[in-house]
Amino acid sequence: MNKFLVSQVISAILSFLMMICITVLATSICLSLTFFRPGFITERMNDKYYNLALDSLRQTLKDEIAPPSHMPEEVFGELFNVYLIEEDSQESVRAILEGIDYFHDSSQVRKMVMDRFIKYAEENNIDHAETNLEALADICIEEYKRQISVPYLKSFAPIRHMFQEAFTYMILILSFLLILLLFFLFGIHRFKHRALRYCIYSLFASALLMIPIPLFLLIQGAYNKINLSPEHVKMLFTSMISSTLLSLVLCGALIAAVGGGLILVVRSMRYKAIRGGKKY
Repeated sequence: MNKFLVSQVISAILSFLMMICITVLATSICLSLTFFRPGFITERMNDKYYNLALDSLRQTLKDEIAPPSHMPEEVFGELFNVYLIEEDSQESVRAILEGIDYFHDSSQVRKMVMDRFIKYAEENNIDHAETNLEALADICIEEYKRQISVPYLKSFAPIRHMFQEAFTYMILILSFLLILLLFFLFGIHRFKHRALRYCIYSLFASALLMIPIPLFLLIQGAYNKINLSPEHVKMLFTSMISSTLLSLVLCGALIAAVGGGLILVVRSMRYKAIRGGKKY
């Protein structure tokens, strides 16, 4: 086996290892800026999310709690407002993601609900004891807590915590390996444009790994069909997934663009090497 063939085989292996490093590095950075970024979830909780949560809460109160209570639906319609849901939802999400043993203090909300019930009972000459307003308020508060919570966050929080702890070390290790591989690659080639060509191969291979699957999932939209309830929780989940997938596609496209730009550099270096016999 001649020296040129050996250098090609070694370069191919180094290029493959570089591709792995670039792909993992780029994917990790994308995830750190989206899915695992502090504040990413609360940013997805927009006005539409809170209004859907409020609508879901009111609908459940009217359909499931109002009929057996023998109280009109109007009493339940104005118990809660979107500002209250926004504040408590964000507080719940932040606490869970930070690993705090969160307990929602519902005393003020419960007092507000009780005041509403008592006012209606007094206006309509209803005996408090007969309607058991205390138990009715407890049921409403439990439903309120269910609507402001995001169930899958309790499983997601430990994963996010592990990623955040490992992220810095991962970036440092992968960056060091990538620099080391580049050093070896350029060290075995007399003409540096040949080494740079293998870098381009790594970049295009990384782009091919990062773009197709996220792009397919974005177009197909299978994650939109996941069975989650209530509706606002499903909307939050799909928004998180779509934003993360889009970031991976854009990052892959950026990597491919860098590879495309380096092709021009290789052509220029090769031309100079042919013209002047220099080690480009």
